[in-house]
Amino acid sequence: MFYTIDMEFLNLGIIFVLGTIIGSFLNVVIYRLNTGVSITTGRSRCFSCNKTLVWYELIPLVSYFVQKGRCRVCLSKVSIQYPLVELATGILFVLCAYSTSFALFALTIESVLMFKVYVILVSLLVVLFVYDLKHKILPSSILYPFVSISFVYALILYAQGIRSGLDILAGVLLALPIFFLWTISKGKWIGFADGVLFLGVGFLLGFALGVNAFLFSFWGGALIAIILTYVLPKKFGFGSEIPFGPFIILATLFFLFVQRDILGVSLLYDLF
Repeated sequence: MFYTIDMEFLNLGIIFVLGTIIGSFLNVVIYRLNTGVSITTGRSRCFSCNKTLVWYELIPLVSYFVQKGRCRVCLSKVSIQYPLVELATGILFVLCAYSTSFALFALTIESVLMFKVYVILVSLLVVLFVYDLKHKILPSSILYPFVSISFVYALILYAQGIRSGLDILAGVLLALPIFFLWTISKGKWIGFADGVLFLGVGFLLGFALGVNAFLFSFWGGALIAIILTYVLPKKFGFGSEIPFGPFIILATLFFLFVQRDILGVSLLYDLF
């Protein structure tokens, strides 16, 4: 028993470390995306003094805290985004492993494939989340691969008899209301990219969980908007722009890992 528990902790520990390493790379993607700088080549540098960072300044989580969140040379502050993204990605990778029964010491073809799909989709969502927070836009170079992979994932589950025809249509059904709001408001109420994101969310989660994510993202977004308007009226007053993508992504990740139809939407399956 103790051996089994120790192996499980070791498995999840290794996966967490792997997640932080990938999270470090995702930070590079977020920073360099749409800047003309190659994502895959070129050494990381300090944004203030342009010093090339050496390997021990790039250890996920560790380097940030050892250096107290500052550059070793110019002592300029390093954004808290970097350790937060690394930590979040590490935790999400652990959740991916747990959800897909992935174990490094007991590999199966099915668990390996499912784990790969999960971590790819989750990594794309992390980039979309942070990028939308920073720039108030969902980059198409990340958004469309997310939708495409989610659609293929949905087709595979449908072919295996795990998903229904309604689940295959979930992406379109969730996206249509967003596209309608975008059209009648001429983009003032909601962005076109949010509709595209919901397209991928529906394919990924299926109809029941997708509707849950849809509604919870709107409720969460409305609640936070009200709170920010009340607490920080000068910065988030009437007419201010609050990105909706992060709320969609948080709701999606929650229902992806919880896998619970909280609102009982699955009862509608009997009508089709």
